[in-house]
Amino acid sequence: MPSAPPASSATDPADFDGRLLAMAVRVLEGGRAAPFDEPAAEDLARRADGDFEHRLVVRARALPVAAPLGRALARLRRILGLVAGGAAVVAAAGGAATAQAALTGSVPVNFPVALLGLLGVHLIALVLWLVLMVVMRGAAVPTSLGGMVAAVARRLAVRGSGGDGAGDGGGQEGNPEAVMVRTAGAVLARGAIGRWTLGAISHGLWLAFMAGALAAALLVLSTRQVSFTWETTILSADTYVPATRAIAVLPRLAGFPVPTDEQVRAGRWTGQAPPSTAGAEAWSGLLVGAVVVYGAVPRLVLLLLCWGLRALAVARFRLDLALPGFLRLRERLLPSVRREGVVDPDTGGAEAAPPAIEAVPVARVDGPVAALALETAFDPGHWPPPVAGVAWLDLGGLDGRDDLARARARLQGEGHCLLLAAVSLLSTPDRGMAAALAALHRASGAPLVLVLADGARLRARLDAATADQRLEDWRALAVRVGVAPEWALEYDPAAADGGAGRARLARLLGGEAA
Repeated sequence: MPSAPPASSATDPADFDGRLLAMAVRVLEGGRAAPFDEPAAEDLARRADGDFEHRLVVRARALPVAAPLGRALARLRRILGLVAGGAAVVAAAGGAATAQAALTGSVPVNFPVALLGLLGVHLIALVLWLVLMVVMRGAAVPTSLGGMVAAVARRLAVRGSGGDGAGDGGGQEGNPEAVMVRTAGAVLARGAIGRWTLGAISHGLWLAFMAGALAAALLVLSTRQVSFTWETTILSADTYVPATRAIAVLPRLAGFPVPTDEQVRAGRWTGQAPPSTAGAEAWSGLLVGAVVVYGAVPRLVLLLLCWGLRALAVARFRLDLALPGFLRLRERLLPSVRREGVVDPDTGGAEAAPPAIEAVPVARVDGPVAALALETAFDPGHWPPPVAGVAWLDLGGLDGRDDLARARARLQGEGHCLLLAAVSLLSTPDRGMAAALAALHRASGAPLVLVLADGARLRARLDAATADQRLEDWRALAVRVGVAPEWALEYDPAAADGGAGRARLARLLGGEAA
């Protein structure tokens, strides 16, 4: 029996890991087309104080599958840390190599060329990142250094969890660890959390690059006599002096020595005389100061800013409770009927189900038949049913409030003589399903036929008595939403022969089974 989770993890309003766990559980339950049958976990969630989201988290933590999901999340974070750490070492080595090449590649050292080599790519990348932050407002930047690191870590984690390492690890719906890697990876790579997580990684790597370049530059300047000059063919000292003075503004304010105007003018080298070592300390100070104030400091500030914004985004992260996988649990975890009576009873009015109808003669099925699948999906070749002689108004699969509203609008606006709605017997015949079917029936204004699919899968998973009870519960719901008893029939579009209900459905529609 699942034990109660620690109070700190179950009641923390910023329980990010718990929400990731609930999301992964939803994906797993979607793959098996039914919630986990764990009464103890559901009872624990019902007894927990808090809203529906909190109860989803409590239930997810109490499920047996929570252990492998938690291990997968910890492993993903560990791999991400290792990959980011390795990338930081490579970035630091790259910065050191760049500084060494810039300061030892030529004698004397051309200061503008050395400065451009150390800061040029960095500044271009920084400006590009800022532009993308404005253009892709609210979205992550997967092509950044952080996005590449996250992609490598996610691929390695999928491989380690038993996935194939390709893409998102599709085809691993039954593997809890692979599902958690994909779920957490998607959250950490998209939206506000992904935006600032990838940004923090990118700035951290550039900061490592600048740290490596700064360390190498100090080592070279401490162990070698480096002479700095500037060269030109078409420009003059009147151009280089103000340019150098502008570059030196922030390093001077930070306390670094910078060359005077006279030292800048004296630093020109024409190739006819040995370079002067006068002002070498000032030139060195300007180079180091520029790397610090234009390279390291901006990246450090942006790293701290991104990390703070990421923490804020994590604290604000909430589950999308409108997803079907969560909606089917609402009545279980937040029941509307309590000991004191019914909280929101069906007393008629706008949400009351229409009365039961009488069977309509086949002769009246003489127009298009509207077909839809409610919170289930079939291959396009299997749905609408292949019945010869029937014209279909295909409304597709409905999986959420928006789809339901769209279908209701089409039913009200287009003519049809019958509404054919398919549901999965693996789903729970709760009040949410009843309300959706009743709303579609009212919008249609035509008789409703309810197709009960997945009967074979239901009987394979449950014992005979439980499966029969589930079928009876669905038939009782059908009567409540206005379906004639003989019009709630089993038919499995995914089965090779369509199940025993194909011929019966074809007769009901006045056509022939294809």
